[in-house]
Amino acid sequence: MLLAALALLSSPPDGHVVPPELLRTLRTYVTEAGSGAGDERYALKLVDLNADGRREALILLSGSSWCGTGGCRLLILTPTRGGWRFVTKTTITRAPVRLLPSRHHGWKDLVVRVGGGGLETGNALLRFDGHRYPSNPSMVPTVSMTRTPGTLLIGENNPGRPLFR
Repeated sequence: MLLAALALLSSPPDGHVVPPELLRTLRTYVTEAGSGAGDERYALKLVDLNADGRREALILLSGSSWCGTGGCRLLILTPTRGGWRFVTKTTITRAPVRLLPSRHHGWKDLVVRVGGGGLETGNALLRFDGHRYPSNPSMVPTVSMTRTPGTLLIGENNPGRPLFR
């Protein structure tokens, strides 16, 4: 009963239960890599990016240690036998984060918003290169889109959940 209650506390708004090992991995990363400002929030979507039957985690971190005028940090992790492995740690990423049906090296393409901090606002196409997605979306060409592409994973109005309670 207690475990079920804890799982509900960790559930993102879309109803997915956050795997406890994923939450531990995220908290460890933030504690070791951040300044510990205490205002960290995360928006999470679990989705199978590489058609292996297991869902990867896309996590948009926010808070003073993770965001600047150009955007926030997006993490992509894949499940392993022993926990979770980081696939990509991006910088200056903005929501919305969208999933496209197209693939590169077996992994689905993503579209994220870029802009601010001197960057022109646009949509960056993130393609997997066989090892990772681009770590800086402002360094890939923006793509013009006349309609909303793909499946929305993390929306613009998702404030995220507090990482530490």
